[in-house]
Amino acid sequence: MLKKNHWSIPGFTCIAMLSLSACGGSNGHGNLGTPGGAGGSGAGGGGETPVVDFTVPNVYATGVDGYASEIGQLNVFGDSYSDENARNNADYATWAERMVARTGGGSLNSFAKGEASANSTNVYATGPDDEDVNNTLKNQVDLFEAAGSGFAANDLTVIYMGYNDVNKLWKDADRQSALNDYETELNRLIDSGATAGDRKVFLTLIHDWNATPKEVARVEKEMQPGQTCANKGYTVEECSYKRGRTIEWNDRLIEMANANENVIAVDLFTVMERVVADPERFGFVDVTSVGGANAIADDATHLYFDAVHFGGHGQEIVAQVMNHYLTRGWNWANALAAGSEATAQLGADLEEGRLLALSQLTPEQRLGLNSFVMGDTAIESNGYGEGARSSFEAMRGGERKDVGFGLNYAFSNETMMGFAVSNYSNDSNGGSSLQSSRMESESQAFAFYFNTEASGIKLRTVASFSDDNHHRTDHDGLIGATNSTSFGGETMAISQTASLPLQVAGNWFTPWINLSHT
Repeated sequence: MLKKNHWSIPGFTCIAMLSLSACGGSNGHGNLGTPGGAGGSGAGGGGETPVVDFTVPNVYATGVDGYASEIGQLNVFGDSYSDENARNNADYATWAERMVARTGGGSLNSFAKGEASANSTNVYATGPDDEDVNNTLKNQVDLFEAAGSGFAANDLTVIYMGYNDVNKLWKDADRQSALNDYETELNRLIDSGATAGDRKVFLTLIHDWNATPKEVARVEKEMQPGQTCANKGYTVEECSYKRGRTIEWNDRLIEMANANENVIAVDLFTVMERVVADPERFGFVDVTSVGGANAIADDATHLYFDAVHFGGHGQEIVAQVMNHYLTRGWNWANALAAGSEATAQLGADLEEGRLLALSQLTPEQRLGLNSFVMGDTAIESNGYGEGARSSFEAMRGGERKDVGFGLNYAFSNETMMGFAVSNYSNDSNGGSSLQSSRMESESQAFAFYFNTEASGIKLRTVASFSDDNHHRTDHDGLIGATNSTSFGGETMAISQTASLPLQVAGNWFTPWINLSHT
């Protein structure tokens, strides 16, 4: 069972204060990427207003709620990051368990085992008689084929493996041999039908092994005077050689994905690079040391549970990345070649809030009291799994000035109420060598909203207040004169919007009417 904490899950992801009234859309999704959202019209398909309009056939998701809810059986091949019986996963669900829990009755068929390697002989085995010598990807595929379960039309296969090979295999030739073994087992799965029809196989690009607490500590130690890297005159980058191994590993997986139809490289590497580069934006305080109990919860402040494994928050991020490739990222993931193009699109999805956002919440998780942040950094800063505490941190920190915070209480999927406060400020400069001008603008706003539904008609009430201040300074260098002007005002407004989503010939349209007084 998934562990849930309503205080730790943002209730909305809103673009800006002025569009707050759009943040209480159907099923609590807000207006982010939702065709046919209130306030206009759009087109989509299916039985409900779609969140994603798939241009590539998708057997894993309906597009209605941003979830891969149609997965039949999730076949997983991997190591301790995916092994629900591993010691490191005893206190929290794995990414695979989380994905299956969010389906409409899917099942988990996992062969993942701690310390497994892609190399056909386990990299930790001390000899041919070692009992773990066959703890390999090959053995996992053997077990899958021996079970004879085959593939249903909506089964998904994921290979998430490589950490142990990157960690233990020192020679370039040995790692290439392990990758050859990986490709052999991938081909066996393909030949068995894993990619037949509209089924997909995901190859997970592993995150930087050199970023684990164990490797961070190793580099710090070996860079000290008299230690290995220092004696060899290495830079920190050169001492962090397992990062290069990770990239080498992932590059080969990208080649495999691009060489096979219906095989997709899932770029977990890029996502975790973003997390490590700016932890607070994703709700973390520490991403380089062992967190222990501080890494268990879904909104944990520490990324790593032990020296080499993610905790609950990290596992949740992996689940969201997998889900993203099956929903909002589906169209481009199936159209772009793995590599730079796909990485660029994934980065755009991170920046624009299509990943690690409210769309990943189940209807049950949306109920009750939730926090949310707004503004340019809001969606990425307060990704799924972060709490009210980190929402306030997002307001205080960061370089951008457009931020806001609010609370939402959902009585049901149709009825909710809440408030939001925001602050917007902007500075602009212009001029030439003789003349210059500067405009400083600041706006503070508060709003209360109530959303409900009656007989299919969506009703939205918003009351808002804003205090706007502007200061302009002009300087004329020719005559040495400076002029300053300040102006502003306070605005109160109340509005009522009614909208009715209609499906016509398979497309969705949303006529609406709005009455407002300012």
